[in-house]
Amino acid sequence: MSSVRRHLLFVLIIIAISFIVYFNTLKNGFVYDDSWEIVNNNWIQNLSNLFSSCHRYRLTETVTLYADYKTWGLKPFGFHLTNLLLNTLVSISIYFLVNIMLRKKVLAFMTALLFAVHPVHTEAVSIVSHRQEILAMLFMLLGLIFYIKQKNAKNYWSLALSVIFFGISLSSKEVAFVFPLLLILYDLYFERNKIKIKHYLPYLVLLGLFLIIFSLPSPRWNFKISGYDAVSFGHALSGNRTYASILLTQLKGFAQYVKLLIFPYRLNIDYYFPAYNSIFQNGLLFCLMLFFMFVFLAIITFRRYRIISFGLVWFLICLLPVLNILPKTYFVAERYLYIPSLGFCLILGWLFSECYNRKTTQVISSFILVIMLILYSFNTIKRNFDFKSEYTLWFATLKNNPKSVFGHNNVGVGLFESGKTQEAIKEFDTAIQLAPTFAKPYYNLGITYYKTGDNKKATENLKTAINLDPKSAESYAALGMVEQKTGLYDAAVSNFEIAIRDCNLSQDASLHYSLGVAYRSVGKADQAISEFQRAIFQNPKLGEAHNDLGIEYEKKGLYDEAIKEFEIALSLTNQPSRIYYNLGLAYSQKREYGKAIQSFQNLLKYQNTDTVNLTKIQKLIEDLKIRNAQNKAVAP
Repeated sequence: MSSVRRHLLFVLIIIAISFIVYFNTLKNGFVYDDSWEIVNNNWIQNLSNLFSSCHRYRLTETVTLYADYKTWGLKPFGFHLTNLLLNTLVSISIYFLVNIMLRKKVLAFMTALLFAVHPVHTEAVSIVSHRQEILAMLFMLLGLIFYIKQKNAKNYWSLALSVIFFGISLSSKEVAFVFPLLLILYDLYFERNKIKIKHYLPYLVLLGLFLIIFSLPSPRWNFKISGYDAVSFGHALSGNRTYASILLTQLKGFAQYVKLLIFPYRLNIDYYFPAYNSIFQNGLLFCLMLFFMFVFLAIITFRRYRIISFGLVWFLICLLPVLNILPKTYFVAERYLYIPSLGFCLILGWLFSECYNRKTTQVISSFILVIMLILYSFNTIKRNFDFKSEYTLWFATLKNNPKSVFGHNNVGVGLFESGKTQEAIKEFDTAIQLAPTFAKPYYNLGITYYKTGDNKKATENLKTAINLDPKSAESYAALGMVEQKTGLYDAAVSNFEIAIRDCNLSQDASLHYSLGVAYRSVGKADQAISEFQRAIFQNPKLGEAHNDLGIEYEKKGLYDEAIKEFEIALSLTNQPSRIYYNLGLAYSQKREYGKAIQSFQNLLKYQNTDTVNLTKIQKLIEDLKIRNAQNKAVAP
């Protein structure tokens, strides 16, 4: 078989396998971070928002989400399809990178296949908003491929492309800052006579600019965060741990990462890590030894088994950003292994390819590889089903981690959305018992009680949520809704104003509308008009805002503007009775009695109205007919 045909065959197999193992994700919905990254994120709906001070600096991810939104709306299928395609491109890029780097097609093929089916990648691929990992990985691989090409051919266009891809990778996710270290790693292992600092300067300059412009102005480095508890949700900032405790706990996390690579079973989205304060606690000494064993193996295999050494160092370098040296992230998140896992797949691929190249072990190694690929694929496909919905994801989480605060909280959300309010309340209460300082279950309890009409308990829980997490804009918004419902309009205005300062909620049309209603209730007509207009700007199809804006215009004597808004509102609602009433009044004020009569007659067609008395409307019509007749009588 010719070299080109072999390349093509390998690539087609990689594509086919990648599609097979993730095809069932296309039926999944939005889960986990997708809620605020996509469903409730108005910033992905307009590219101009990229230049807002509210927007964070993962621009590449936002552009892809914007493209998906413009293509598919909020249909999960299209977003999942993009993730599947991007993951497939990553697997193909791995094949080409390993082949260019080592000139071994079989090794490159085996490495790419192992990567494509490894179950630990399911979190990164199955959750749409976690495509940050996939994008960062894809452009890091492309950057490295073109870096190697320019070194081999002295092609400055390849160098330019390599730097550009590094920039795109950085704007996908900041973990890509390790890329210059990977360039040095490649040169150290495969270009030992060509290591020169000038080769890395363009990348270092770009990295410096990125840090200055995007990262340093809004640092997130701190050791405490409200709302999280040490009992669950393995977050480095949870439970107000000391820096020493964070590092000790991360040793346990490192061991878990190694375990997940070798035995990717019982996968979970929320790992439990108690606080550790001594190296002699619960096997931490072994975890420390495991870390140094990796370093030691990388050193002793450098000369004779360079690929093993390279894979180990790749793993350690790419894991570096998430080891909480600067505490800001989870102790373990499976998606964090997406980039480092290439080192493991390369080592495993090399072992299989070496055995395959020997006649004595060719059959047995092929058999073991096929069995491993089947087992990995089966587990990947099975795990994808857990991401079908919020409920299935967090129900599966509780199986492996009954102490998962997020698990109980989100199962509660699923139960609430399916109408099982009492079961939902029990789950929220369990989450609160496990983590009394975690704000989210209090917020969800508040929403649940509000929907069931218990405004007193709703207020109590929402105020607790705000005390625990004063930056929770959604809690202020929810409390404002409760206060507005109970007639505390001044308090509602205050809480809505606080909520609307949040970058994402500032784009929320419903919140602007609610604030407008609250302003009207306290006699601030001009502010009410302004908020109704903002609500319509954010969502032109919000019929309630058009109707209420028309009412305010009518009060000011702006009848033409009012009629225009009422007409728009009519086109957007299935329950037009109240709007016909308002429209009839506006035409009456303009003395267009014929149109007013028609509006009120249209209203009479809707017998389910509770906004007006039908007898009163019939009397109005009779009065308007008299006025209309009088007008015609005196007309010249």
